[in-house]
Amino acid sequence: MGQIPTRTLDNLTVLQVVSLHLNAFFGPLSSNLAGCKGLQIVYLQENCFSDEIPVSLFFLDKLVLLNLAINNFTDGILFGFNNLIHLEMLYLEHNPLIILCRRGGGSKRVAKVEVLRKST
Repeated sequence: MGQIPTRTLDNLTVLQVVSLHLNAFFGPLSSNLAGCKGLQIVYLQENCFSDEIPVSLFFLDKLVLLNLAINNFTDGILFGFNNLIHLEMLYLEHNPLIILCRRGGGSKRVAKVEVLRKST
């Protein structure tokens, strides 16, 4: 229980898989994963992460699978997922997400998102 300690995952540049599901982590998901540039698979489901999906996740450009399901994320930035060009599976179900889409400098709120999958 608790939060992921700050700087515990920094600079693990060759780490490819992180599995932290079912750990009762809570609060905002920090930018801890930002230094893990080699990440391909991230399992963070079934915790109690809240607030927004951190922008730092959108710079992990080798991600193939990202599972954020069954948390309490309330805000996301849809256009950020465009950076994840290798992403094949994205799980967001069971989060009270409101997605913000930027268009022409403004933002628009979109209805809840349950599951997004990019088919091959």
